[in-house]
Amino acid sequence: MLYASKICKYLNRILKYNSFLEGKVHSCFNRVCNFEFEWYPLMSIVIGERPFKPMSTYIDTNSKNLFSNFQIEKEDRVIIKNNNFIIEDRGFIVSMKHAEIHDFNINITEKTKPIYDVKDSVLKLEGSLIKGNPSGLLPLLNDVQSYFRKNAKINFKGNIYSEFSRKYLNGLLDAMLENNYQNISLYIDKIIGCGPGLTPSSDDMLLGIVMSLYYYKKFDKNFYIDVAKLGKIILKASYEKTTRISYEILRFGTKGIVIEDIHILAKSIFFITGFKIEEKAELLMTYGETSGTDIILGLYIGCLLVMVWK
Repeated sequence: MLYASKICKYLNRILKYNSFLEGKVHSCFNRVCNFEFEWYPLMSIVIGERPFKPMSTYIDTNSKNLFSNFQIEKEDRVIIKNNNFIIEDRGFIVSMKHAEIHDFNINITEKTKPIYDVKDSVLKLEGSLIKGNPSGLLPLLNDVQSYFRKNAKINFKGNIYSEFSRKYLNGLLDAMLENNYQNISLYIDKIIGCGPGLTPSSDDMLLGIVMSLYYYKKFDKNFYIDVAKLGKIILKASYEKTTRISYEILRFGTKGIVIEDIHILAKSIFFITGFKIEEKAELLMTYGETSGTDIILGLYIGCLLVMVWK
């Protein structure tokens, strides 16, 4: 039997009221195994250095071959019984009885930064993007800087995803600056699900925008955009247009519930956390192939939007 060291509070809440659930393996990778149960979001077991995420439980181990050692495959029957994840056919059991409950919600105790320090943080965020992976939507950085009348630092070669999304970028930014939710919905519906991988680049970028707006709303109590409404628009558009894994991430992310690395970076832009923007951005860029870069691009876009609104 394996023992989880951490568990998401939302997953823990489900287990508290369900002594028995039956489902199947949705997908399994080196460090993450995802499970699906009827009527519930995807649940995951995360191991080792992989970021601990909402709706997951975490095993502290360096064995990146853990799941393959048990020969776990897609569609394997899985049950949750008495706080244990069990795949009977594989002899795989994970106990969550003594796991520490983790809260992924926004939690701020730090003081706000002076506005000139916030602007400096945004510049550092911009600088970090130069080192990002351009295989997703990073080539749009040039268009974003042109839109906000900033001098582009570097020209990235476009790809099929950035070229497709470029057609709708200015319209989306216009709609957001005008608080025109009808047009926001129109443009988000065009780009959602665009990009490579399990979490398409446009989804990651939109997640980053939402998180920057959530934290700015904590920074400036008079900020008037309805971030929750924006989140609902993103979630509605993504329901049938993106991957199941990306939809689940957006299901929580649009409510401000994300992995710790995103929280720390977004918070550090507006609040005095003691963390260095460049270091936290570099760490987040290791998240997925292009996901970290595209999330940071979204954080950057969100910051530029609030500076215009302000």
